[in-house]
Amino acid sequence: MSRSFSITTQLFFVVLIFSTAAGLWVWRDRVESAFNEFSANLPAWANIQDRERRDRGKGSGLSKSSRSRAAPVIVQRVERMRNDETIAAIGTARALRSVTLFAKSDGEIVALNFKAGDRVEKGQELLKLDSVKAELAVGVAKKTVEEMQQALKRSNYLRKRRVGSGASVEDATISVERSKLQVRQAEEQLRDMTLSAPFGGVVGIAKVEVGDRVTSQTEIVTLDDRSELLVEFEIPEQFLSRINVGDSVSAATPSYAGRHFLGRVGYIDSRVDATSRTVMVRATFPNSGDLLRPGMSFAIEVKIEGDEFAVVPELSLQWRVGRSFVWVVESRKVRKVPVRLVKRRNTIVFVEGELAAGELVVVEGVQRLREGKAVVFREPAKQPFEGEPEEGEKPKSTARQKSRQKG
Repeated sequence: MSRSFSITTQLFFVVLIFSTAAGLWVWRDRVESAFNEFSANLPAWANIQDRERRDRGKGSGLSKSSRSRAAPVIVQRVERMRNDETIAAIGTARALRSVTLFAKSDGEIVALNFKAGDRVEKGQELLKLDSVKAELAVGVAKKTVEEMQQALKRSNYLRKRRVGSGASVEDATISVERSKLQVRQAEEQLRDMTLSAPFGGVVGIAKVEVGDRVTSQTEIVTLDDRSELLVEFEIPEQFLSRINVGDSVSAATPSYAGRHFLGRVGYIDSRVDATSRTVMVRATFPNSGDLLRPGMSFAIEVKIEGDEFAVVPELSLQWRVGRSFVWVVESRKVRKVPVRLVKRRNTIVFVEGELAAGELVVVEGVQRLREGKAVVFREPAKQPFEGEPEEGEKPKSTARQKSRQKG
């Protein structure tokens, strides 16, 4: 009996050892990860314990028994920042006014009064066609008017002498009006022999030469008013209520690398595209130096001002049962403050909740906290958000410049 019990016990321990070894082998990755995490956090907790022992003689506000039960934590102060956002888009520029000019009538070109790139004024003559026939037609029409007027005078004279009838006077009057219309028609055809600028701007390269015969379908030249450029781009529907006419817009183009041009939102479309869920926006950019050209591509940036929110380190944000909160330190004790996550930005988060600027939130050591738990910590120094240099710290570029000078 004793021997049988001994064998059973030995078999049990053999099975237990093999089961433990098999479990460690199967879960070896998690065991190694837990061991590494414990080893990495051990120096940090040792530093916290050292700071706790140093602060015991500096009046921590806790009794000896309370200090022994207090949890060591690392804290940081809450800041208030505006949730500004930047919309990035790509657009193509076009002139404030742009047209392609065509000949108004058929004929042979006898004069081109411009060169490519010339700046012209409104009404300036750009092109002239052979107008000999049109001038003759005007002269003939004017002579016809004179004849009809003479015929009208004769008809009136004869009617007064009771020789002619009133019908002949009416016919003569109609003939005079018709001949006057023919004069106007001939003069209009004569004007069609020239092409004038409809507005001031810069002409492009002419598509024709002197001596070419053109029709009303022949393209002559382009004309652009480049005093301002228009750039259209699309923004997501969610920003529609936060962008207004007159908002500032920044644009960059590959033609001028490293340079930014400032403009304003000029128009916002009245509809939201149902397919892309975007809104078309048109921005205007002054071009007083005439550096920009229609057709250029622009990288557009629109900065939208947002509401102000509390900002805390990302590590301080905790989740439980689908709800987020932070631990706030008050009188050396912690309390849970529910917050709503608004936005993440690098290592910080914008949150909405009952948090005031300057309050202390727990960043590390949250695992052992509960409502009203006493904590010990060292007053944190000012830690800049978003990678800004601390007070008294020199920019890295300056340090590199000094090292190059020494070298």
